[in-house]
Amino acid sequence: MTSSPSGRFYITTAIDYPNSVPHMGHAYEKIVADFYARAARIRGYDTRFLIGLDEHGLKIQEAAAREGKEPQAFVDEKARVFQELYALLEISNDDFIRTSEPRHAEFVKEIYSKVLERGDIYKGFYRGDYCVSCEKSYTKSELVNGNCPVHGTATVVLEEESYFFRLGKYRDAVRSHIESNPGFIRPVERRNEILSRLREEVLDLSISRSTFRWGIPLANDPSHVLWVWFDALSNYISALRRPEDMFERYWSDATHVVGKDILWFHTVIWPAMLIAGGYPLPREVYVHGFVLDAEGRKMSKHLGNVVDPLEVARDYGVNALRFYILRAFASGQDGAFSRKDLEERYQSELGNDLGNLVLRVAKLAQTKLGGRVRSPGGAGELEAGSVIRDYFENVDAREHHRAVETLWAYIRRTNAYLNEREPWKIKDPTELEKVIGSAVEALRVIAHLAHPIMPSAASAVAASLGFEVSAISSLSSFPDAYAATVGSPLFPRREPPRRRSPPEPPSRRRKRIPSRGSRFGSGASSRSRTTRTRTSSSR
Repeated sequence: MTSSPSGRFYITTAIDYPNSVPHMGHAYEKIVADFYARAARIRGYDTRFLIGLDEHGLKIQEAAAREGKEPQAFVDEKARVFQELYALLEISNDDFIRTSEPRHAEFVKEIYSKVLERGDIYKGFYRGDYCVSCEKSYTKSELVNGNCPVHGTATVVLEEESYFFRLGKYRDAVRSHIESNPGFIRPVERRNEILSRLREEVLDLSISRSTFRWGIPLANDPSHVLWVWFDALSNYISALRRPEDMFERYWSDATHVVGKDILWFHTVIWPAMLIAGGYPLPREVYVHGFVLDAEGRKMSKHLGNVVDPLEVARDYGVNALRFYILRAFASGQDGAFSRKDLEERYQSELGNDLGNLVLRVAKLAQTKLGGRVRSPGGAGELEAGSVIRDYFENVDAREHHRAVETLWAYIRRTNAYLNEREPWKIKDPTELEKVIGSAVEALRVIAHLAHPIMPSAASAVAASLGFEVSAISSLSSFPDAYAATVGSPLFPRREPPRRRSPPEPPSRRRKRIPSRGSRFGSGASSRSRTTRTRTSSSR
């Protein structure tokens, strides 16, 4: 099985709801998707990667009003914040779609008109318990103590005239597609969850609102705006309409990366919309879990346990944050974010395993061979064919954490090889060059496989040994020699956080003036501070 039999790969994430600043959940999803996009590119696939913002709806209108701004000005401001974060995280998206853009509205009107012409939209009356934060309604049985099961906040009872989509009409067609395409929903437990729900009745869906104005007006009734989910899900195709060949080029190889809380929207509502509109379905929906805190609780503003990805990136570096997300969070499962765990992995796996390996090989090449290492003309004594194969098998299975584990097993094997061969003791020049050359070839493989995980760190490894990261196919050819240089450590050792002394009795306290360069003056104590931010949903 390959990730893209056609040689093309289109990957999208849920589009973020910018009612406030981004948090670790946003960073997590984008890093995971970026890993798969970069892994496709180094295999030589024609790859397109889409992220963006869901900018319509009541929640945005209310958030803008609280700040005394018009909705468009409000989302323009928030869009810059999200884009700056993703640039910092080295997210390699090819496009950034915003649902307030004319190009998006154009396609939304197209799909709505097609479904309307088919007779699958009708006018009715909506009444339900509605969560503004989720922008969705819940049945009484879904509420927890009368509150939203996701946010724990009170719902509002909405009663209004609405247009409805005949979702129930397409239940059997959607179920048949899922049953006949085992890879359409991954992991398998999410597929089973949806199939179980599709055994029950599926009600028609309210898809318009007339009690607020911030949205796309219906062509057949401008007094209504389109419900944000019918609007937002269309972004995956609206971003492919210009130039005109984009849809034909990429859509059949589309993979959606979404959180488990919006599984129903992407695997039932979205396929039904596409079938009703006469469009083909995407190839795959990959579903990830939640980011939890160290105590196993879902991060939320209500609990005050949100982690700011910018703060973590400042403390540990972007490469370490990306590595930690992909290494410690098992694919498809919830994962607990722990600074203690991140600290330990930074020191042991990044600093000791990878960082020391690069430094020791570069130093050996400099001291023993004058910085010029002749290639062994092959993989040397650290054959990596099976490593590359296993790595990409895990990529294709959407098991990113196993792909990272495969790479780290090879890194440790390379370290063990040097410990066993002890090149610092070898006197024979031919044997010495063979051992160091084998280690350099291993690092060439390591840099290529590390690139989807930590792009800039992988490029730094390559630069220290005189090669460039390119397509995986380039590993089958070998240069005459490598030019090694000893640079700064990739992951320098971090000082352990200083323990705070117990407070002194008031009678003994004296005014303290921090010395130059002290922890008080440098601001280093900010490492222990957690920034509380408003959580945002994704579409």
